[in-house]
Amino acid sequence: MDSQYLMGIDTGTTYTKVGIFDLYGNRVILKKSPTPLISGPSGEAEFNAEEVWRNLVRLIQEIPSDYLRKVKAVSISSFAETVYPLDSQDRVLDNGIAWFDRRTTPQDEKVKELLGTTTIRKITGLFPSWIYSLNKILWFKETKPELYEKVKIWLDNAGYIIFKLSGEKIIDYSLACRTMMFDVWGRKWSKKILESFDIDPETLPQPVQSGKVVGRVSKKVSRDTGLEEGTLVVSGGHDHLCAGLSVGVIEEGKILDSTGTTECILFVGKSPKTIDEAAIRENFVLANHVVKDTFCFFQGMYCGGLLLDWFMGNVLKVKDYDLLKGISYKSDNPFFIPYLRGSDFGIMSGALLGLKDFHNRENIICSITETIAFELKKMVESLEKVITTPTQGWVLRSVGGGAQNRLLLECKANLLKRNVEVPENQEATCQGAALLAGIGAGLYRDGKDAVEKTFRVSRVYTPDPRGAEKIEKRYQKYCQILTKYAEMEKI
Repeated sequence: MDSQYLMGIDTGTTYTKVGIFDLYGNRVILKKSPTPLISGPSGEAEFNAEEVWRNLVRLIQEIPSDYLRKVKAVSISSFAETVYPLDSQDRVLDNGIAWFDRRTTPQDEKVKELLGTTTIRKITGLFPSWIYSLNKILWFKETKPELYEKVKIWLDNAGYIIFKLSGEKIIDYSLACRTMMFDVWGRKWSKKILESFDIDPETLPQPVQSGKVVGRVSKKVSRDTGLEEGTLVVSGGHDHLCAGLSVGVIEEGKILDSTGTTECILFVGKSPKTIDEAAIRENFVLANHVVKDTFCFFQGMYCGGLLLDWFMGNVLKVKDYDLLKGISYKSDNPFFIPYLRGSDFGIMSGALLGLKDFHNRENIICSITETIAFELKKMVESLEKVITTPTQGWVLRSVGGGAQNRLLLECKANLLKRNVEVPENQEATCQGAALLAGIGAGLYRDGKDAVEKTFRVSRVYTPDPRGAEKIEKRYQKYCQILTKYAEMEKI
């Protein structure tokens, strides 16, 4: 048992990672590199499927063969919404539109006009948005009709990697939930939605449960990567939901705070149909979890850790993040509006308000940090309106790059007035994919068994009463500013 390893692949918006883990959750080796992204001058962003695959192959090649030979199974965690068009010869016809590229806003308006927000939410668990795959497919249909006619199948990013590994064309339920074409309750493509937009269901891959063996590593991939031919390839999932599995957010009573490029919270409801109406009122989306027969709700903002990346890289032009370590909380910062990539509720830009001549880069870093905590607070307040039982005793577990930021975690603990747990393994999305690989391979009975054998807490941040009082006053003022700023954006 000890000699068997599991591989988790995580293709995130910012980084692609390949991790090998033993069956007790210990990370044996991790390789990472930036995910190739093609950026345009006006916010356009695309992924080239072949370049994403070549980058992944290079990472796997860096892993010593002694480790690769012991890999029993491999699975994938990925960003969602992006889809690649393939022809009848399995050739990629064009780049996939990145999830945060807003060129598909006109298509989203047509979807809302034809079907309406209520219908979309009841079928898919989503609120209509330009982000989702349906709008990207409609964009190709309207702007590149000749290419569209050649499309044999649309594959999402994880699905494309599985296809390259094994030759199989599938999509797991959790990623299908992010297409805005999937019946979240029936776990199948929605006939109503596909017919409404004349999309051939044959051009969509077969939806399957996460953690299911869907194929084996081919001879060619074995030659290219060093993975053993026949290694099990297992269906993976949406990155945030893989992280939820990794840290045990697979049952009621726990909250995932996933803080990477984006920031979101995730929770599981015991009776999803009962709480769904309240979830709709509070703008939570519904999804199939990567854990079998489990529904989850989540809410997020499009910018989380990206805000600090943007300020450090685009404004300060520095790569040394060590300066974050020495910053302590200040309560006289300007206020930062974080919607650099828009929002689901109308505000479509960011801002810095209340600047004074004594403010410096530390003040702005502090204001960005507390803003991420403010947005988390708003989401937790929404959660408390959805769940009828008290949630103060619920465990909050933070993962991702932001979970390595001491100041951010202190702000979150103080503002939420609850403990924030940091798991021992911070590569939660990567490990979540590895756990799905282990479930598919039969090395864990189910998600609960996998968590019991692998999850451990590294640190706990507890609220400080004085700090809590200061940041709560700032939060109340922030909420007032947001209301005024939203009105201003309508002018």
